[in-house]
Amino acid sequence: MLVSVKAEFKKTRGGAHNYNMTYEQFMNSIYLPYYKASVCKKILGIIERLFFPIFINRFKAKKTS
Repeated sequence: MLVSVKAEFKKTRGGAHNYNMTYEQFMNSIYLPYYKASVCKKILGIIERLFFPIFINRFKAKKTS
């Protein structure tokens, strides 16, 4: 499953990666849009209010590479 997700990501992004991307940039531009599209609205509301702000604030400046 992970291999197919990675292959689809590379295909849609043209294989280009931004290895200098911060955790905050990754979460806001890649992960959260995907997560919002794949999770039911009720759970999303809880997770967005409780967990994402904590993770983003804690790791926002850390590089993803």
